[in-house]
Amino acid sequence: MNWVEPNFLKNALASVRRRGMDFARAEDGNFAMLFAFCSIALMGFVGAAIDYSSMTAAKSSLQSAADSAALAAVSHGAIIPNATAADQITNSTLVANRVFNSGRITNGAVVSTLNVNVTGSPGSYTATVAYKANYNLVFGAFVGLSSIAITGSATASSGQTSTSVPKYVDIYILADASGSMGIGATQGDIDAMNAGIGCSLGCHATGTDATARTLTNAISGKPVQLRFDVLKNSIVNIVNQAAAINATTPYIRIGIYSFATNFSTVIDLTADMNAVIAAANAMTLQGYDAGTNAATALSALQGKVATIGDGSSASQPLPFAILATDAVSNTTDNQSSSTWVMSPTLPNFLPSAVPDPVNNGVMELEGVDPNWCASLKSAGVRMMTLETQYLIAPVDLASNNLRYNYINQNLLSQTSTNMQACASDPSMAMSAMAPNAIQNAMSMLFAKATAMSPHLTQ
Repeated sequence: MNWVEPNFLKNALASVRRRGMDFARAEDGNFAMLFAFCSIALMGFVGAAIDYSSMTAAKSSLQSAADSAALAAVSHGAIIPNATAADQITNSTLVANRVFNSGRITNGAVVSTLNVNVTGSPGSYTATVAYKANYNLVFGAFVGLSSIAITGSATASSGQTSTSVPKYVDIYILADASGSMGIGATQGDIDAMNAGIGCSLGCHATGTDATARTLTNAISGKPVQLRFDVLKNSIVNIVNQAAAINATTPYIRIGIYSFATNFSTVIDLTADMNAVIAAANAMTLQGYDAGTNAATALSALQGKVATIGDGSSASQPLPFAILATDAVSNTTDNQSSSTWVMSPTLPNFLPSAVPDPVNNGVMELEGVDPNWCASLKSAGVRMMTLETQYLIAPVDLASNNLRYNYINQNLLSQTSTNMQACASDPSMAMSAMAPNAIQNAMSMLFAKATAMSPHLTQ
């Protein structure tokens, strides 16, 4: 649960009203002073509304971080096989702290206190994550307030018992392997790529993406990572978790598929996790001028779903599909939009022909249409989504690059909403940008899909 000053907006407006009444009772003054005061009062009303909206966004972001941290602490990824209670509590506490602090979670709020409390014994653990934060008000001076306190907490249980029986689960991972996934994973990686090879996005078109990995990120001092590398690592991480669960009985099978212009099978569904890891590590971006044909890929994935059951037995596995993409779908320069699968009525915006400044071609850009996921969900597949938030280098925006400015101005505000609607449930939709946040998000989806998946209790 979370809490923020419930009467903030009401009190702010009341303060402005009181000051107005005091001014009205005063008999001295003139029109200019009245006009000036009215302007200040109006700014106070508008400012209070803006502050309240921003503070609400910060509260929502912090609560989401607390929910994720509590769930991660009791997920498969955090549970150590055969660990003592003390060792498990220590590890779960570290995991919760790392997840809460990863990525962009504060939205302007400054966290002053974070308390993680993990209790339980082998077979069942509970984690509570509580936080306190201050949100500095931009317009607070108009109403005599400089900041407001935000507090909240989340509690999750592993849901495990000594007698729990894991479900049989099939997980189909659909990974975006288009050019935009070849961008540097962080701003430091982008800077290193631009300095070293004069390219930071779609460098696979000339083969320089391989060279990029020989460069060094000046900020971290580590080799450059592409966003696609981060996605691959997050997949390998959950496959390792699946291998641990499958140590005695093959409860989990995983298949990996990639898409750009075309749909491709990386490895079909199997319980051989060593084979899955090898296949994941060997994944590459698709070739020159590869677009993002999400609609066709989702349709093709449905043909790969072997069995749709309830998870009660090996012959009746419960299927999940994880769509991992930056959530921007597009054609490419040498392909006609008339032969490309695009959404005719995408909510909130329509496909738009955007001139391509590189090849003087035309590129159709849009988000992922939730309707493209409907057939899989109707068939009984539990749909999950991981939005690897689109990262555009400031230099591309500053150069008035038409493609990236269109994405920035028209698409990014809708991507998360569309990906949430694509998922079977909003809790099955994750969004992350930083490398460790992407890995944690993938682990969270894996935890939800597996039999002993954690759940929020508060």
